[in-house]
Amino acid sequence: KVIIFRPKAVILFTAIKTSILEKGLMAWIAYFLNTPVLMFPRGGIIIDEVKASRFNKFWIKIAFGGASKILCQGPLWQRFAKNELGFKDNDLPIVYNWTATDNLIKLGKKRLMRVHKEPLRVLYLGWIEESKGVFDLLNVSQEIMNEGNDFLLSFVGGGKDDQALKNLSKQNKMNKNVNFYGWLNHDDLENVFYESDILVLPSWVEGFPNSVIEGMASGLAIIATKVGNIPDIINDNIEAILIPPKNRNKLKESIFYLLKNEKIRYKIARQGHQFAIENFSTEIAAKKLDIIIREVISR
Repeated sequence: KVIIFRPKAVILFTAIKTSILEKGLMAWIAYFLNTPVLMFPRGGIIIDEVKASRFNKFWIKIAFGGASKILCQGPLWQRFAKNELGFKDNDLPIVYNWTATDNLIKLGKKRLMRVHKEPLRVLYLGWIEESKGVFDLLNVSQEIMNEGNDFLLSFVGGGKDDQALKNLSKQNKMNKNVNFYGWLNHDDLENVFYESDILVLPSWVEGFPNSVIEGMASGLAIIATKVGNIPDIINDNIEAILIPPKNRNKLKESIFYLLKNEKIRYKIARQGHQFAIENFSTEIAAKKLDIIIREVISR
């Protein structure tokens, strides 16, 4: 399509490994056709891959080399692209994820005004894999429940450890309080957001996860780990509670704290909701992208 239609600019979203190779090749094709390329990396794993070996740094640097600009999810990616990939400051604009849709923002306003219901509902949304901290979440939830605290835990998503997590829940006799929904369509996911109170993302590695933005936009109180771009963008104890990764004690303390403190839970949810409106809405991101695209086209 680049060869046939000759667009004025190209935006490429890339994740990890084969995606980087594929999009890197596309970027170089566009480069040799004098078409400006905006590459938008979507994960913190790329940074870890580069740190892991010189070879990874070599080929990933080449893959990104065809880009005119890298759209960074936050300051972490900005620093990485400058120091490791050799890009200049003015070619590293920050553009946050734009998953705070109008529907979710409206849902969040409605959810923040709804009457408090028992039992409270804790939500995990994302890939069901060990590195996402899902086993940590299940285990500390069991401890909190065993101490006489009643709440519902919901897992939305799927992945390689999905069955193992279900087996552990069954083994620990938690099925009454734990639900596994798999991946949900748009409407069903909005219903889960509306019925939930707290979103927990205890990942060991992240870029800047969409689930946190969606949870904020939907008016949920957020608990997330200090990984990737998260601590650079979100303020601890204001828009969310931020904890160290792989720290079950802090995870347990944070969940228990929000379960027992309605005013704090509501305050964090409200502040997170406003933060999502001001930073992650589609309208704001579209305006930023419009300016960046016009800039590269006019060069």
